[in-house]
This record gives sequence, structure tokens and C-alpha cells, in this order.
Amino acid sequence: MFSIQGVRETEKEVSRIYKAYDKEDNFGRAEDDAPHASTKKNREEMYSFFQKHLNNPGSSMDLEVTMLTKEEMQVTATGQISTSLIGETVFSLNKKETEKLLAKLQASRTDLSRHIPEVVFAAKKLSGYREPVDISEPFFAGRIQREGYVIEKYFIRGEGDYIIPYLLMIPEKKNNKALALFTSFRKTYRSSSRGRD
Repeated sequence: MFSIQGVRETEKEVSRIYKAYDKEDNFGRAEDDAPHASTKKNREEMYSFFQKHLNNPGSSMDLEVTMLTKEEMQVTATGQISTSLIGETVFSLNKKETEKLLAKLQASRTDLSRHIPEVVFAAKKLSGYREPVDISEPFFAGRIQREGYVIEKYFIRGEGDYIIPYLLMIPEKKNNKALALFTSFRKTYRSSSRGRD
């Protein structure tokens, strides 16, 4: 169902860390062929691991147990603390926090001479932005004529061994407005399993 290669690569990387600290037994992984599910083999490996490291008694075999009924699992009348005990929910807590943050943002926006530099500073800090050391000249790669505007294609060298493509759309009639659109393409790796857990 998912590629297990990422899991194997992660195991190889993580196991070296445990080995460096002479704690190889504190890390383990089990692999089994199955659909997207928790298999008996994987569960028993997990039970065994936690029994060993948490000093838990009992068997590591996957035994048949009698499950509690829905009613037996309910601790409150409705099964929900928020409705039975008139408590908060994740949504209501997030809503309150968001309202505080919005109020703070609106107050900050009343003084744009202070607000805008703070936003720029925060954006740079959060994104990890670094001022470019060397700015190269863009490479013009062609032009496409459209009705009412023209599209110019460019490439510019990035910080590493790569180039950044971008398009410049220029209207026939200038309106003193501009729109910047940034798109990022990155190679990503996904750790998961293909028919295995």
C-alpha cells in the first residue's frame, strides 16, 4: 500500500544513533507482509519490546480478549466530557485563542510604521530567510504573446546548485499594480510501508 523503503532508510539512520550511544537494544523494528493493518507478528514484537524495556509482566503473545461494550467504555452519560460536564472542546479553546491573537493583530495594525517592520522581521525569522550573498543576473528564456499582455520566461541562479524559473506577465496597459506568485518544488521523502507495518 505504501513504499516501505523510507522506513528501512529511517531504521538504518536511527540505528546508527543508538549504536553510537551503545544502546542498540533500545531500538527495534518489525516488518510483515499485509494490507494496511496491524498484524499479529508486529503486535507481538511490540508487546515483547515494551515488556523488556518497561519491565512489564505477562505474555507477549497476542491473546484473545473480551472487549468492553460501548456502554462499559462510557464514563459520562453522553460519552463526551464537553456535553456531560459542560466543558471546553479543542475547537472552543482554539477559537478563544484565535480571537485573542486576532485582537492583538488588529491592535498592531493601527500603527503600520511599527507593524510592517515587525511582520517582515517575524516572516524572515520563521522562514529561515537569509540575505543572498551573490545575486546573479536573470537569464531570459523566451516570450509568449497573449491578448492584452505578454509572458516573459526567466531563470535565475539560486543559492546552491539549482536554478529558479519564473514568469513575468506584463500587461499592455500599465495599472501600477503588481502580483507576485512564488512556487516551490522540493524533493520529499515519505516514510511509510507498502503492505507492511
